[in-house]
Amino acid sequence: VLTEQLRRGACINIAPERSRLGLFNAFVHDEITLVPDAWKVIAGVKAEHNSYTGVELQPNLRVLWTPSAHQTVWGALSRAVRTPSRAERDATVDLQTTPPGTAQNPGPLPILAHVVPNHGLSSESVVSAELGYRAQLGSRLSLDLAAFSSRYRDLRSARSLGPTPD
Repeated sequence: VLTEQLRRGACINIAPERSRLGLFNAFVHDEITLVPDAWKVIAGVKAEHNSYTGVELQPNLRVLWTPSAHQTVWGALSRAVRTPSRAERDATVDLQTTPPGTAQNPGPLPILAHVVPNHGLSSESVVSAELGYRAQLGSRLSLDLAAFSSRYRDLRSARSLGPTPD
């Protein structure tokens, strides 16, 4: 019964019912040895095009220093995105109906709480920096230390719009 209600849109309504979305991506990656057995740079970029936000670039740059055969120090800088989903852009979700004349709704009309779609969403993004150290302490023992810092932008949030006439 619930499946039938969902399909008919009693709880979730996705409009338009059918949609054609495109997603294309390409990835380029290179490893460059600056000083053999000591310095290496790894660089790459993923370019993605989607129907909602257009072109998204996701670069990655890593530098590795190997001061000895048993130690490595690295640093990295990268950007990643999460593009909006079809549900975020096209779905209306009915969460709760509060009947009139109750403690939660003393008014004369029922109140419908629902989530409405947002067609103007941009991609969530993160730029992350990483610094790390690895030491091979024995044939079966190694030590890894890593520190990360990330800065997020355009994260999704929800807010109440309050009562609306519809």
